[in-house]
Amino acid sequence: EKWGRTRKRKRALKDLIRRLRDDDKTLTDIDISCWKITDRQLKTVSKALAYNHYLRRLDIQSNQITDRGVDHLADALQKNRYLHELWLGRNPKITERGIEVLSQA
Repeated sequence: EKWGRTRKRKRALKDLIRRLRDDDKTLTDIDISCWKITDRQLKTVSKALAYNHYLRRLDIQSNQITDRGVDHLADALQKNRYLHELWLGRNPKITERGIEVLSQA
């Protein structure tokens, strides 16, 4: 079951990234908390997010994100001015440096 869930999440994440990249106006809220998202996956999400005009809320709490992932996210947020809510808590590998980088994005 765990393996099946992991495969379904990977497929669902690919679909979400595609929809973000395609600027899908129906995609306004993404909750991928507790999905074991890595920095590498967040980099891909961030690239798609950079030019999206419709996403308003992104919940990526309780994943495996570090300062490296936050760097990618901050780059995207410098281009994206449409996201209003970012939930990033319970990612214990994000340090003060990561928070500082985000606050300046």
